[in-house]
Amino acid sequence: MPTSMNDILMATDFSDKATLAAGRAALLAADHNARLHLLHVTERGLIEQLTQWLGQQAPEIYRIKQDTQLKMDALAERLRSAHPTADLDVRPQHLEGPVTHTVLEAARQCQASLLVVGQHGQGHVLDVVMGTTTERLLNQSPLPVLVVRTPATQRYQRILVALDLSPHSEHGLTLVRTLFPAAHLVLMHGFCVPFEEKLRFAGVDEATVALYRDTTRDKALHHIRGMVQRHGLLPPQFTTVLREGDAARLLTDTAAHHDCDLIAISKPQRSAPDELLLGSVSRHTLAEATMDVLITAHS
Repeated sequence: MPTSMNDILMATDFSDKATLAAGRAALLAADHNARLHLLHVTERGLIEQLTQWLGQQAPEIYRIKQDTQLKMDALAERLRSAHPTADLDVRPQHLEGPVTHTVLEAARQCQASLLVVGQHGQGHVLDVVMGTTTERLLNQSPLPVLVVRTPATQRYQRILVALDLSPHSEHGLTLVRTLFPAAHLVLMHGFCVPFEEKLRFAGVDEATVALYRDTTRDKALHHIRGMVQRHGLLPPQFTTVLREGDAARLLTDTAAHHDCDLIAISKPQRSAPDELLLGSVSRHTLAEATMDVLITAHS
């Protein structure tokens, strides 16, 4: 878990959504005095096809590569100009290769602490509408991934942090506090009575079920209070929300109710056989949320 943010990688396809993400990445880089690495990936197969059709020395291929680099340089300059007092260090890069592997390898090479992408991409870079490329990126990334869908007009003011009472969830809270120390945190936990339907089927009376519900809620609240104390959070800095039901369906509703501009979700690092199983909470939130979403992963 990073305690500082020295390098941020932003993957762009030059779409409008990617431009929003670049703005957010630049704001974060300025806040943390971090290097901002801009990356555009061209699927290698496209260049190979063009080479087969036009020939290795075709001027069209050179112009495509040159145009891409010019776009990267122009984007880097716009971001620097947007933060004139920050002396922003922006490093544009254009690579060819398999998108997911190339993005993650570039992140490893520059030792990035955060990966930033737009809500969705076009062409052959990122398809963050929950296409296969994005699911693989979100699952395979050992880094936190910030999915941006709103303009970076200001720093995040209110952040919903999804807590499932596991260690990786607390690590996610640490990351949020590192990235956004001034934001108000809405600490949200969705709970349910274990085996509630089976209890009813077995004839357990409603008073006993209600007692189990209160006990479950109290245990969750006790856990969150301990977490708050460990992180040194003071009452003006956070709001605690405990809601009964499926967390995957409660998160976006709770975030909207509390005027949050970011939802932060932690997930454990998955093994290779599970790499396409993003998880119901993350999947539902990415599909339904109107605000930005931060997905963190931990081993």
